[in-house]
Amino acid sequence: MHVNNDASAPHKVRIAQSFGKAARCYARHNRLQQQCAETLLHRLPNRLGVVLDAGCGPGVNAQALSARAACYYGFDLSAGMLAQAKEHFPQHTWLQGDLEQLPFAAECFDQIYVNLALQWADNLAGVLHQLIQCLKPGGTLVFSTVLEGSMAPLGPLFRRVTGHSHHNQFLPKPELLMCLQQVTAQARAVDACTTKFHTEHIGIPYVSMRDMLYDLKGIGANYQPAGRARLTREQLRQVEDGLECYRETDGMLYLNWHIGFVSITKSVA
Repeated sequence: MHVNNDASAPHKVRIAQSFGKAARCYARHNRLQQQCAETLLHRLPNRLGVVLDAGCGPGVNAQALSARAACYYGFDLSAGMLAQAKEHFPQHTWLQGDLEQLPFAAECFDQIYVNLALQWADNLAGVLHQLIQCLKPGGTLVFSTVLEGSMAPLGPLFRRVTGHSHHNQFLPKPELLMCLQQVTAQARAVDACTTKFHTEHIGIPYVSMRDMLYDLKGIGANYQPAGRARLTREQLRQVEDGLECYRETDGMLYLNWHIGFVSITKSVA
């Protein structure tokens, strides 16, 4: 995978802009994020101390985290998302930056929470190494990430009709496990870490394909690499027709996600 740690790189700027456009409507379309948030929040202790919400978006988890924290920090790539977060929660500290270039000192957070943001990283191992460095001894990093096999059947249908899936490439589960082994082995040279990992398959129901696409746009996840042609009406019609084969007995179409949930706890020396 190509590694580019420059937050001003064109693709990072476009990702930030895509999410920024969705800031005001994000909370109306983030059903997957809400489900994943519940799982992650249960993995954190009742008292969080100083907590970092990395990839915080418009602050949709700020209230749940800050209610249990001594101090809450929100961090995101998108200025538009942070502007929305500040509007709703002006009492908190909001910082703009790239997860691949964290501006924080070592051992400054008791807990770090990252919900469905790491799939946008170019170098996941590098990000995890930085996040672990930012943890105090005894602290825990919890994160969720999208894995290969997600966005079925929409992604495969797009690929069949247009030649590509119209979403970023998601990490296969074995590669994520290898990445975790690499990062925790590296961390053990200084600080021992305990890792817990599991996956879940989550289906989000929709009445139509247009509702699916509206939700993806509503959370900013409709980002497309530069130079990729927009879908034509005929292509959309073909995908829409193809989806009808997947309509369930309850009358709904499901967009299926494969999500990895990880907890990494730094041991107390």
